[in-house]
Amino acid sequence: MYCKNVIYSKKLDWVNIALVLLYCGVIIYLSANHEVWRDEVRALSLVTESNSIVNLLENLHNEGHPCLWYLLLYFTYQIFKAPIVLKATHIFIATIAIVIFVTKAPFTKIQKLLFTLGYFPLYEYAVISRNYGIGMLLLFILFSLYKIRFKNPLLFGVILALLANTSAPALIISIAFTASLIVEVAFKRPISYSTKTLFGTLTAVFGIILSIIQITPDTTTVVTNIYQHSLKEVLVTIPTVAIATGTWFHQALGANSVLLANAVVWIAMLLLYKKKTLLVIFYSAAVGLAGLFQLVYPGMPRHQGFLYLLLIGMLWLDKTTDYKEATASPVGRWIKECLNTVEKHKNHFLYLVLTLQVIISIPAIYKEIRFQFSASKSFTTYVKKHSDLNDAIVIAEPDFIAESFPYYLNNKIYIPREERFGKTVSFTSANQNGMTLTDIINTAEEISHQNTKPILLVIGHNLNPLGPYTINFGYNKTFAYTNESLETLNKDAKMLASFKEAVMSNENFTVFLVENYNL
Repeated sequence: MYCKNVIYSKKLDWVNIALVLLYCGVIIYLSANHEVWRDEVRALSLVTESNSIVNLLENLHNEGHPCLWYLLLYFTYQIFKAPIVLKATHIFIATIAIVIFVTKAPFTKIQKLLFTLGYFPLYEYAVISRNYGIGMLLLFILFSLYKIRFKNPLLFGVILALLANTSAPALIISIAFTASLIVEVAFKRPISYSTKTLFGTLTAVFGIILSIIQITPDTTTVVTNIYQHSLKEVLVTIPTVAIATGTWFHQALGANSVLLANAVVWIAMLLLYKKKTLLVIFYSAAVGLAGLFQLVYPGMPRHQGFLYLLLIGMLWLDKTTDYKEATASPVGRWIKECLNTVEKHKNHFLYLVLTLQVIISIPAIYKEIRFQFSASKSFTTYVKKHSDLNDAIVIAEPDFIAESFPYYLNNKIYIPREERFGKTVSFTSANQNGMTLTDIINTAEEISHQNTKPILLVIGHNLNPLGPYTINFGYNKTFAYTNESLETLNKDAKMLASFKEAVMSNENFTVFLVENYNL
């Protein structure tokens, strides 16, 4: 019953309604103009290529993401059978998240407005359809339920388990909250402690273990070098991330300023000093996230944003929880006075953080409206206008460029580095490291002849006659060409169009037509 009230609150006034409608209208408009890119469509392609839930879970091996977002897409796609479910499902999730925030967060109307117009809730976790938006939703539900975690422990444990299964950053935060819950149960023995509390905690632990099993890649992965780290490297990393924690969140917290990001993290900790449970949750999660970005994969803004959401959540819980806790250790009067002075400016700090996010959101939204995010939509529009290309087979180099095409096109895609047809490439050793232009041309002609269909050869590299003739790019891949192979390409293929206007440089390409099936 409480969970229902989290979403349908009686406190939903006209200002909140207007804010939600404004938010929903903006993200629908931005999403309608947004050209999906490969990381967004990849999740949907994995769903459409799976003939059962079991098969889907198998396909997620080495994907690096837990299953919850994929399961949601799987069920919605089974109902509507249309690619639009990718955007529609994500918009729905983001909107519900904001409904919970504006009705349950203990902030002023202005603070709620600033948060809603910030980069992450308005753009990164709303317009870009990935598994991070559902993490935002579950975090807000978690913050709303935190005060009754011992009154309804099973529900709280389920939310923690679900949160852990949205993404690796969300998993870290779920671990921090679960560890805190275990400590409270073990040492504080809350009055409302019961067998349900034990089952709720075990549910959270089970969800965490399940997520870790899913996201842990095997040794064939090329996405992370986690298996190459020595114990010494790990030990050296610990004090670094523990002291300069904000360094790994500079794109999210400080508008690309490492100094400002570190200041934000440490000031947040000073503001939480009277409630050491919240302080420990925030700091342990921040260090865990920083360690993830240092040892497993670099934290992009979409990953870093989870610390921002956690920071807002800690200030949320600071206002709604009634911990009666002393500071972690006795401090001198001068230090206490300094801490009290900092605390007096808690509201100013919140306004600063929220305003920074609005500032960050402005160029992102401008670029979304003014420029192309990916050239995929322009390319597929071109193909649809030419009926003779509607059954053409697509071959791309780099091969992952073609992953965004299935959202718009039904054309078959051939992956030359893996010698198979498919919609998604493998980021493992199964995908060849090296490829040459001659290899691509020969493959295109062979596939065209075997299938009696034209080939659309999509090249994302800059093939300059002056070189460089060997191109190194992501995941230790190489592509090589010579002036002789360029001459062969110009002789055996016809350049159709060049799509070079996307703001993401690796989402631009040139398209050639290869017709060899009459030979």
